[in-house]
Amino acid sequence: MGVSHKPYRLPVLFLSMDVAQLKRFGELVRARRLKLGRTIAQAAAVGDMSEKTLGQLERAEGHIPSLTTLGKVDVAVDWKPGSAVAALHGNTPPKPLEEDELNDEEKERRIREDMERRVREDVERQVRFELALKHAGVAQAAARNHIFDEEKGYKLSGAMVDALIELLYTLPPSS
Repeated sequence: MGVSHKPYRLPVLFLSMDVAQLKRFGELVRARRLKLGRTIAQAAAVGDMSEKTLGQLERAEGHIPSLTTLGKVDVAVDWKPGSAVAALHGNTPPKPLEEDELNDEEKERRIREDMERRVREDVERQVRFELALKHAGVAQAAARNHIFDEEKGYKLSGAMVDALIELLYTLPPSS
């Protein structure tokens, strides 16, 4: 019988946190999402995160979110970078990002940083996926529900690849 292995995850920001803090944070995220008129699916797509993760955050279910997830929350609900971290910790209320507050240079910087972050996350995800395939002894993988990207053709969403990685690590290691 093989031992179940979990994929490497980024460390969480806080080692302990009470349920009231998580609940307050979830309420802030939900209120902001609703103010923007976004469904969970729409906000999750904007933040490049899974609907399940966003829903769990809003309901204060699951685990303490990682720094990566908190950064995605900032994007999903149009908060200024770092607002989700501060809001979760309870230091300051989240700051909404208002497009008219930004000058052209700041808008370009945000777009560039967002693109760099997405590329970095895609590369990290690809490496984790390849390691998971190797772990399970799987030579190829195919899936449905892919997304068409003008530059890259068909690809799987980040949430789908993350789910596949988790699944592959539940399989016994190849010999």
